[in-house]
Amino acid sequence: MEEDSRAGHFLIIDDLQDNARQQAYKQLRQAHTYIEQFHSKDDSTNMPVPGGLIHRWVGLLFIPDATVAQTLAVLWDYDNHKNIYKPYVRNSRLLERNGNESKTYLQLYKKSLITVVLNANCDITDTQFTSTRAQTKSYSTRIAEVANQGKPDEHEVQVGMDHGNVWRLYTYWRIEEKGAVCISR
Repeated sequence: MEEDSRAGHFLIIDDLQDNARQQAYKQLRQAHTYIEQFHSKDDSTNMPVPGGLIHRWVGLLFIPDATVAQTLAVLWDYDNHKNIYKPYVRNSRLLERNGNESKTYLQLYKKSLITVVLNANCDITDTQFTSTRAQTKSYSTRIAEVANQGKPDEHEVQVGMDHGNVWRLYTYWRIEEKGAVCISR
């Protein structure tokens, strides 16, 4: 992300060729999203992760009639994430805030072939570059699987003794106001 910023590519589509970038912005203004999968590499080779996978996706969306300040107010409302991002976030709360750094708790829920519920603690750093550009970086510091979710004997599985569905969760947001708000990453 720092390399992108130095190259003047704040949002992922800023790196596209001119015609492709204009087409992407046109689609975004028509309520479409821009999504791209990246591959994690170390010195131009795929990074080995024995027994695991790295999922690295970049998405961009356009929020008409919104400002960076309004968007940040929603992102920073950690106590309300359980309502905003329901059903994927079952519980949420701000544990601590110190300047531009926060500690949060989230209980995440995903049901597909199996149901996975995770308790996650995250450290978050917010940076406001200008009134029209901001960035939020979130790093999980603890993830624990929840067993028997929703039942009287609901409990956390001992870390390391779980199914290993998610080991780390890193989320990066870039927000830029361009007549409306564009959110990337």
